[in-house]
Amino acid sequence: MSQHPNNPVLTIANLRVCFPAKGADTLNVIGGLSFQVYPHEFLSILGPSGCGKTTLLRVIAGLLSPGAGNVAFTSLPDSSKPAVGLVFQQANLMPWRTVYSNISLPLEIAGYPPGSYSKRIRELIHLVGLDGFGDSYPRDLSGGMLQRVAIARALIHDPALMLLDEPFGSLDALTRERMGVELLNIWQVSRKTVIMVTHSISEAVFLSDRVIVLSPRPALINLDLRINLPRPRDENTRYQPQFGRLAKTLRKAIVEEQVT
Repeated sequence: MSQHPNNPVLTIANLRVCFPAKGADTLNVIGGLSFQVYPHEFLSILGPSGCGKTTLLRVIAGLLSPGAGNVAFTSLPDSSKPAVGLVFQQANLMPWRTVYSNISLPLEIAGYPPGSYSKRIRELIHLVGLDGFGDSYPRDLSGGMLQRVAIARALIHDPALMLLDEPFGSLDALTRERMGVELLNIWQVSRKTVIMVTHSISEAVFLSDRVIVLSPRPALINLDLRINLPRPRDENTRYQPQFGRLAKTLRKAIVEEQVT
């Protein structure tokens, strides 16, 4: 389990987000969130549908401006590098580009010389378990393989923080579990700081060092739970008594908020 050093990677303070609604009304989505994220931590965000989980990720990624509050990145290893890598529920690969050239796209856009990143791409293809598929096109890959490419593409610029928005939400249950194991292996090698939005309690417990449960909108923190399961983890972790107790605690926090 990751330990909290003194300096966080990310500090969110009194974050508020609202959107225009019909008439003169506004829709309050996030209502004053405050929390910190620490180096190498795997943090999952749970909560009822429509509570603002994806909105929160978009604010952190800089794709959406908050109405109030502050999102501050600190302790970044190299301020010249992009701070954030983002993986969506859909892989969003370019169908006319190979696995290799989909992964290389962010560096091409940034103007890096082609020969400067070939080794890095080969390393990432190996890291995400796609050896032998570098010249394949998206049409030739399964859903899980497409998401591996998306993860590799998000890692290509060595971001300080990875944001995962339901990365396996479109996969069937068995593939989703298998991809959870793959993501865990990738995280254990890369040791990136990760914030992941998920609707799966089991997935959150299996992957995370910590899970935050959001209330219905306007989102506030209902529970901030440390996942005190030892690492490394494997499929047997899901059958430990403590795993079930943690899952029950998270489910209770979500259900109680939906009822009240």
